[in-house]
Amino acid sequence: MLVGRLTYRLLTVYSTPQLAPPPGTAPFAAMTQSPLTLAMLMLTIGYYLMYTAGVLFKTKSPQATGG
Repeated sequence: MLVGRLTYRLLTVYSTPQLAPPPGTAPFAAMTQSPLTLAMLMLTIGYYLMYTAGVLFKTKSPQATGG
């Protein structure tokens, strides 16, 4: 969904000349203006941070030896 949203925003911004950023400005500045895109980005980052934390937690927990 995030890649689709970013693609959609790029197409809408650059397909309409009056919405394109002026020369010399940050090309992705318009991307940060959309709350939906920012929310999806933060959701994706949060997911991967929690996933990594879970994997690290599972690997550090002592495992019972079957013997």
